[in-house]
Amino acid sequence: MSPEWVLAAYGVSVALAAAVLYFYHERSWYWHALSVTIAMILGLAPFRLWEGPSFDLAVGIVFTFLFLWGVGGLTLALFHPPHLPRHR
Repeated sequence: MSPEWVLAAYGVSVALAAAVLYFYHERSWYWHALSVTIAMILGLAPFRLWEGPSFDLAVGIVFTFLFLWGVGGLTLALFHPPHLPRHR
């Protein structure tokens, strides 16, 4: 597989994670924590039935998206707490 395809695929995955965070903002912290957990399970799981560069690329794209969206959302939630209305 050519390096241009790999670079383009991972670039789209990173851009999509950033775009989802930008347009939809962070969600509840547990969705982002679940996303990081699923990414870690997916990244560490041994896939014996499917092998090959195309499958590895697809798993890598999903892993990158889930991990970056999860970590980005948790980071935004940490540094930008929700604004609570002020009562008199």
